[in-house]
Amino acid sequence: MGGKGALFLVIGFSLIFVVIGRNISNISVRAYDNAMKYYVKTNAYSIALAGANIAASKVFFNNSWRDGYDDVEYNGGEYSVDVKTIDAIRDVVKITSVGTYGKGNMKETHTVEVKLQPSSFSKYGYFSNKEKIGSSTIWWTSKDTVWGPFHTNDKISIYGDPVFMGKASSYRGIYEYRGSNPEFNGGYSRSAEELPIPDEGVDNIGTAAQNDGLYFNNQDTVYLEFKGDSLNFKYGANKSDTTLYLPDASKNGTIFANAATIRMKGVVDGKYTVAASQELVTATSGYWKWNRRKRKYVWKKTTTTTIKGGKIYLDDDVVYKDDPRLGPSDDILGIVAEQEIFITDNAANAHDINIQAAMFSQEKGFGSENYSSRPASGYINLLGGITQDSRMAVGTFSSYGVSHGFSKRYRYDDRLMVMSPPFFPGTGNFEVVSWYE
Repeated sequence: MGGKGALFLVIGFSLIFVVIGRNISNISVRAYDNAMKYYVKTNAYSIALAGANIAASKVFFNNSWRDGYDDVEYNGGEYSVDVKTIDAIRDVVKITSVGTYGKGNMKETHTVEVKLQPSSFSKYGYFSNKEKIGSSTIWWTSKDTVWGPFHTNDKISIYGDPVFMGKASSYRGIYEYRGSNPEFNGGYSRSAEELPIPDEGVDNIGTAAQNDGLYFNNQDTVYLEFKGDSLNFKYGANKSDTTLYLPDASKNGTIFANAATIRMKGVVDGKYTVAASQELVTATSGYWKWNRRKRKYVWKKTTTTTIKGGKIYLDDDVVYKDDPRLGPSDDILGIVAEQEIFITDNAANAHDINIQAAMFSQEKGFGSENYSSRPASGYINLLGGITQDSRMAVGTFSSYGVSHGFSKRYRYDDRLMVMSPPFFPGTGNFEVVSWYE
């Protein structure tokens, strides 16, 4: 029995080891398969990611590129990329990149989706193309405080101790009057890239306003007063108001006056962009002049061109119903003019003005009406940002302080880094708004 028992014991252990060995072998095979699948999936993911990055780079350098790619070999696999415009008005672009790696039952695909949209000028706390009026320098002075991203394609001129809270940059450097000591709390770049202002920014808003927005035409002046989610408008100071419920009157958030001047004020509830375009008006006239050689009178024709409309006047405070500094707010406003944006010289603006908006002047700038003759009028309390072709004056100063007009208290609305008013003019560059892997 002892011998047979030992034999059975040996056979039993042998069977156990055979089963264990087989299981170990199966585990090893499955582990190998899992490792291979992971390797294949990882490569498919990397290839799809590469295709998305390559396509995004193409769009960044050529905004109109929509060709995509078909079956491009890459790193042992291949990618195909579809690039299409999914919102023609906002120019939103969707990139779909499919990466493939492996063969047979070890073949894997992965998809990466990226959405791009034009970068908006509303992301700047302050932007200018030129920092002079003609040959006259406009200075940043000791009472000036600017929040948010700051850029000028010109030179920054400093007189005293202005404070720049965000990142500041300029294309042409900086000039500091003797004894000046500016504070750049977010850093300063003195030779940044030049960024041109687009010519079609206002026109694009007009196109949008004719497609589900509010469009005013054939008027010289349009008066607008925001009343929360309603808007009062009229076509003269002594005319009667007409009231509109804005969510119905402007479904896409655009309010546009074609070849007209806008005068506005009020409390804004919602997301809107107010814009005014200009029209060049050509007039022909003439006079009779004696021609000695021909010994008769000849008609001398003269042609003059004037600008109609394109200006926006802020007749009083323009603020949000829900102040984003005090709590959550989805109110956001763009003020866009082809010509100047002016703070009106009137009694309502004699002691400070509050502006909550991102402002854009395509060919001129933001300034104070009668800046050199109106009394000292306190502060411009701006929450938002300013983009302008030419910096304009809001007041005059001496060694004793502000003599006429306003001091500046510009505070950036941090929400503008990630959101912008409807159809606000873009920089011409794209930025990523979503990336799904």
